[in-house]
Amino acid sequence: MKLPYSTKKWEKELKAAQAYDGIISTLNNITMLGNAYDDREKGRLPAVEDEATLLFLMGNEYRQLADYEYLMNNDSRKSLAYLIKYIELGIKAYSLYQQGEMIKNNAVKNSLSHEEFLNELAFTAVAAGKYETVSGFMKGTVIDALYNGCLDEARDRVSAYTCPTDEGREVYYRDMCFLKNAVIALTDRDTETFSHELESRIRKYRKNMVGYSTIIDTVSAALIKLAEKAGVKVHIDVIEIPALLMTV
Repeated sequence: MKLPYSTKKWEKELKAAQAYDGIISTLNNITMLGNAYDDREKGRLPAVEDEATLLFLMGNEYRQLADYEYLMNNDSRKSLAYLIKYIELGIKAYSLYQQGEMIKNNAVKNSLSHEEFLNELAFTAVAAGKYETVSGFMKGTVIDALYNGCLDEARDRVSAYTCPTDEGREVYYRDMCFLKNAVIALTDRDTETFSHELESRIRKYRKNMVGYSTIIDTVSAALIKLAEKAGVKVHIDVIEIPALLMTV
């Protein structure tokens, strides 16, 4: 399956990233976060007062770097390296949260407490060929069941999810409820329906305005790889899925 993509929209994303000087600015943000944490006793802004907050925020910056490298330089290998860094930092932050470390940044604490954060890390880890990095935290989840070939368990677990009636608040369609039909099709080894569900999701997130586009679609990449483990062969040729992710 090959979906055409609006070259003009991709070019607009590229121009916006170039205007912001995306890669350099993001690298500067990482340095700034490290400095703020080192000087936390002095009240330096932005406030980074605990290690979990530092790891979480830096992880997000590396995830942004992955997008910028792919968008601005078409450098899939650097993007992959940054995705792996995002996974490593994110799971360290989550581990600290699980251990009960005091997290003073409420927004970070709330993010770490939500299932969506861990699922996003896990999807990225599958896409990047690094699932073992997060597997210890994924027991009893849809993703872990799929990864280990327990399709009946995955189907039972994903069937419990319900989507909000208002999809307007959703931007990237990464929550498990929006992936429910694709996962069920995967567990049924229904290639046609699985392909249709992935295509439908891609078309939805492509409607987002410039600045909210999906640049690297790790969720679709992960689902395709999980499907392959179950014997469901699907090839989707879209700009948002770097070919390198299908080989690691």
